Amino acid sequence: MKRVQILYTGTSSLVTKCIRDHKEVVLKEYRVEMDKLIYLLNEVCISTRLNHDNIIRTLSYSVSGHRLSIIQEFADGGDLIDVGIIDEATTKCYMKQLVSAVDYLHDLGIIHRDIKPENILLAKGVIKLCDFGLSLDTNLHDERELCGTTEFIAPEMLRGESYGPEVDMWSIGCVTYELIFGTSPFAGESEDETIKNILGSSVSFPKPVTSECLTFILKLLTREPMLRLTAKEALDSDFLGSSKSIRRSRSSQPNLASLTMIPGRGNSLPRLKTNLATS
Repeated sequence: MKRVQILYTGTSSLVTKCIRDHKEVVLKEYRVEMDKLIYLLNEVCISTRLNHDNIIRTLSYSVSGHRLSIIQEFADGGDLIDVGIIDEATTKCYMKQLVSAVDYLHDLGIIHRDIKPENILLAKGVIKLCDFGLSLDTNLHDERELCGTTEFIAPEMLRGESYGPEVDMWSIGCVTYELIFGTSPFAGESEDETIKNILGSSVSFPKPVTSECLTFILKLLTREPMLRLTAKEALDSDFLGSSKSIRRSRSSQPNLASLTMIPGRGNSLPRLKTNLATS
């Protein structure tokens, strides 16, 4: 394997673009304490089992003491945080691929728990979901702790309630909104304000969108998990799918009284970098 370019270097990690068997790959090398090593091993134990076109492939890994090396598929297009505001048609294309990946995960009993633009890569225009460090395999564990990135955490998780794959669908709603409007829907000036917004503020729409897109976002950002679209329902929605039917037992019409249309507001707020997790 030939090292080509250093992509990132930190105090305990090095990420390098390499050529292996005539293909571009990423070599991630970590030297960390045991608690961080367990977090990273959770990622590789889950990601090495996955085989989906819209999920970054983990090709191999090795552990030696406190050192961990991971070889993964290379994504040449960066992540969605660098894309900026995009049109509704492109958003639809990206979200259809993302929801397909999440539907695959949920069928396997895996909840990602940290879906956000930074964890969605582009490889030759194809969406690739990555970073499974906070993911939960419900077949093996049932630890429903608070974790994730503040702006994308579902309200039931913040309320300390038991939760399921619905938390990923909330995050997808936040990502869809951010791609179109340039900011996450509940972003505040502080973490406390963001949490307060997630738990109680209505969704505002800074510019007009199609009714299909508006309904899609609202059916993902409902605070009642049982009314939130599942991944399969999202794929079959008017926004992403060709079918017009959505199971009425789980899906309600959006509450139009809760909408606030704010013209001329679409600038990004600084991302809150806080990553909530409890041990």
